Amino acid sequence: KTALGQEARSFLDRGEYVPDKIMIPMVLEWVGEQGDGWLLDGFPRTVPQVEALDSLLEVKPLAIILHVSDDELRRRVSCRLECVECHRVAREGEGHLCPECQGKLEPRADDAAENFENRLAEYRRLVIPAVTYYCDQQRARIVNGMGSPDEVYARVRG
Repeated sequence: KTALGQEARSFLDRGEYVPDKIMIPMVLEWVGEQGDGWLLDGFPRTVPQVEALDSLLEVKPLAIILHVSDDELRRRVSCRLECVECHRVAREGEGHLCPECQGKLEPRADDAAENFENRLAEYRRLVIPAVTYYCDQQRARIVNGMGSPDEVYARVRG
């Protein structure tokens, strides 16, 4: 739990995107600690994040963008739980205790309906330009994200 990580958590708990000035150094530090063959989920989200990641890497990454309808996103968020101890994400129906640490599973603080609508508006404002950037460079693969995790995974692999 780094200082940057704790600062990032405060934004996430309010249902806000973490600002680039916090997110970029946090992720770039993590990337620098990894070997080959890693995956980023939810980063980069903005054009400055894309540019920062590109400046670090010799090979420019391919972005896989999962497309899901707004209604399906609302449904998924309404069923999402998080461990109060280790912050592992779970879904309703997986029990009341975290399978990793046995902590209590509760709805995520940032998944309230109002927070979701704010995040969706921020997505359109911040993330769509980054997606467009990748698409313009032919470095994006848009995949249908509807269906079960196994179905989506099969599409990503295909």
